[in-house]
Amino acid sequence: MGCFFMNVGDLLSAAQERLLSGISSRTNINVDSLLRVYDVYSLLVPNLIYDDQTTKLVRAESEQSVSPTSGFVTTGKIIVSKGELVTEEIEQILDSYKRETEANVGYIGTPFAMIVGNILIAAAIVVLLYFVILFSCRRIFKDTRYNYVLVVFLLTAAGALLATRMGDEFLYLVPFTLPAVMLQAFMKPKEIAPVYIISLLPLLIFAHDGPALFVMFLLAGIVGMSIFKYFQRGWMQFVSALITFAMLALLYIGFSAADVVAGEMGQNIVRLLIGSLLTVAGYPLVYLFERVFNLVSNSRLQELCNTSNQLVRQLEQKAPGTFQHSLQVMNMVDAVARAIDENPDMLRAAALYHDIGKINNPMCFVENEFLLGQDEHKYHSELSPLQSAHDIIRHVEDGVMIAKKHRLPQLIIDFIVSHHGTTTVRYFYDKFLKEGGDPERIQEFRYNGRKPKTKSQIILMLCDSIEAASRTLKGNNDPETYSRFVEGIVAGKMQEGQFDDAEISISELNIVKETLKQYIAQLNHERIAYPKSKLNKR
Repeated sequence: MGCFFMNVGDLLSAAQERLLSGISSRTNINVDSLLRVYDVYSLLVPNLIYDDQTTKLVRAESEQSVSPTSGFVTTGKIIVSKGELVTEEIEQILDSYKRETEANVGYIGTPFAMIVGNILIAAAIVVLLYFVILFSCRRIFKDTRYNYVLVVFLLTAAGALLATRMGDEFLYLVPFTLPAVMLQAFMKPKEIAPVYIISLLPLLIFAHDGPALFVMFLLAGIVGMSIFKYFQRGWMQFVSALITFAMLALLYIGFSAADVVAGEMGQNIVRLLIGSLLTVAGYPLVYLFERVFNLVSNSRLQELCNTSNQLVRQLEQKAPGTFQHSLQVMNMVDAVARAIDENPDMLRAAALYHDIGKINNPMCFVENEFLLGQDEHKYHSELSPLQSAHDIIRHVEDGVMIAKKHRLPQLIIDFIVSHHGTTTVRYFYDKFLKEGGDPERIQEFRYNGRKPKTKSQIILMLCDSIEAASRTLKGNNDPETYSRFVEGIVAGKMQEGQFDDAEISISELNIVKETLKQYIAQLNHERIAYPKSKLNKR
């Protein structure tokens, strides 16, 4: 397409010639001289001036309005069959169809540009994920959970990108609620929500119906995460899947009625059902990642809390007094964990196994002495204070050995190592001093464990000490006594520096103390003294 433009001088000359020829054809006089005398030519002025910039702008707009594609394809029409010769016309239709499809879904650049753009977007989302974790649940950086979260995010993003490339209808088949359930296995609900939102961002960015799908799966995922803890065993997982499907279906029907999403409603609802069931099929990945990242899921913790497992049965049979002590500590740590928003399942499991090492020498510990007959000597009656302290201290080392033998998680082993920290076996150390022992040998009376590093480890340490010492309070129901008792034990641990490495605030420690005071008061509540009944003798 081309254009021809004349300059202003040429236009005026052409206009003069046309005027002259027009008048000359109607008369025989010298018209040119007459027109010059009366200066008629000066009256000829251009009324159309060429504007180069405007012309280029109009031309560019016109070129853009010209479609690079041609022809049309009706729904269901076969463009070319297998084995058919591709003619020039068919090639033009295929090229045109490709261009229109790419333009509609937003991909009109070069493949290299698309790859670079996707990499930059993905990197930006990963950085955003990092800061969300940093501000909402930074403690997961201290273990392998961050790597786990990153893998879950990458799998979700890959699922969204792959489904968009295959076709929008495949997005309804991807179980986007699965990441919420997988995160729920190792994180608190308040930590999951922001991470899950970031995980769904690729769906919002790349999918054609992204905003609607984002809202659908976000709400369904949060609902599924909230109810899964009640329906996570066996066939009950299918109940959870059906509830999340119902939520997805209702939202999809609403968006479809509002003409926000495209596609055939019935087929997409069936796809949503399949995707919801795939959540159940994909949940075993949690157990795989649990091994890969050396994590302990909430379901695993609940299994460990089952008192019918083999190791706990051994504790019950060989050291029944220790077993009862562990059960009391379980209930105590459960109450404290809920008060300061710690994981109660983790603390219950830790409490059940913290004294597992006493299996090797149960009679060394006072709670098991009732197994001895009245005429038998107590375990420590013929031992020196140093020997007694050594045998007591050893139960931590024995506990670690037994835990590793039975393949207990490292999380539980850390509780075994830290539940006494580096405290002193005070009773036998004081006895040692009374017998003239050297105070400089105090290190021989200290546990060779590790000081607590987490709030949960501090809770177990305090509950273990308080439960064992609370036996001396029976019969004394004065609240002030309970308060002094708890405050004294906490102060003693602090004086020995057991809280130096742990991250617990003063307000949280106050909540722990108040909860323990109330628990001890309830445990030792006053009972009614019933009168003895007299039986009629016949």
